Amino acid sequence: MESDRIVQEDLWTRVARRLREDISTGVLAPGTRLVEADLAERFGVSRGPIREALRELTRSGLALDRPRQGVFVSTPSDADLEQAFAFREALETAAAKIALAKVTAADIDRLRSILDAMDRACADSERAGGLALDLEFHREIFLFSGNVRMLSAHDDLAAQLLLSQTQNHALKEGVCPPAALHRDILDALAAGDEQELVAAVQAHYAWTGDRLFGADPIDEKPVGARG
Repeated sequence: MESDRIVQEDLWTRVARRLREDISTGVLAPGTRLVEADLAERFGVSRGPIREALRELTRSGLALDRPRQGVFVSTPSDADLEQAFAFREALETAAAKIALAKVTAADIDRLRSILDAMDRACADSERAGGLALDLEFHREIFLFSGNVRMLSAHDDLAAQLLLSQTQNHALKEGVCPPAALHRDILDALAAGDEQELVAAVQAHYAWTGDRLFGADPIDEKPVGARG
């Protein structure tokens, strides 16, 4: 009996992950109704795992359960986006501090390889690939921290922000964050410098916040500056 329960739990988790990816990439647009029967047929599973996956998406803010109407992909407001963005910045700052004491030379090499690939993608105007690598870079920091609760919260927040961007806050096509923003985070981690690390993380969020909330920084503008 215990073995069956574990298998079932793993199944709904995998379904939830697939749905989270579809929502964050815009395959499932805001306002889309998530019908249990249709999803069960799509994934080739019973309705039980689908129901549990939808509950998880609702808990994480990616879906909304409307009584007597069904479950729908969330349609985030501007306030939702601002709150999720602020929470993610605070969470990553905390995770980076924890990771600083645990990061290894192999971890630094891993981040460096991600940044090299990101630079190539951006140079070739492969915005989707560059964005995926950007997300991977930041997620690695949470993995290095070893805090599974922080990692789970990060994944939910990242998906919520991507959902908001697909709705009405997409970054400009072909625009990649200046390479220095990520290199500064990497260098601070490698040097074990907490003060510089916090400043680098905040500078990255300042640049991204400008893009999301109306300002239009240019490459010549000092990293992290607003205005």
